[in-house]
Amino acid sequence: MEGYLNKSEDDISFTVRLNDTPASVQLLRLTAPSPISSSGIRFADAEVEADGSFQLNMREKYQPQNEYVKVSVPTMSAAVMIIDKE
Repeated sequence: MEGYLNKSEDDISFTVRLNDTPASVQLLRLTAPSPISSSGIRFADAEVEADGSFQLNMREKYQPQNEYVKVSVPTMSAAVMIIDKE
């Protein structure tokens, strides 16, 4: 599992080189209305409750091309990449 945090004022895109071609790659995104928000925070398109609980609603799935996956992370957001080798 890898995590990516974009605290810049610009969206970023990059290519991740994997050690081998995995069976699947999933991306879970963390978003909020602003960097200082205490409400409206979402992880994997699920609202995060005040106690930190949430239920995953959406996972972006990627089909790796060879050993590479291209990822984009919008400004002031984060993403967690889950790599399934089987």
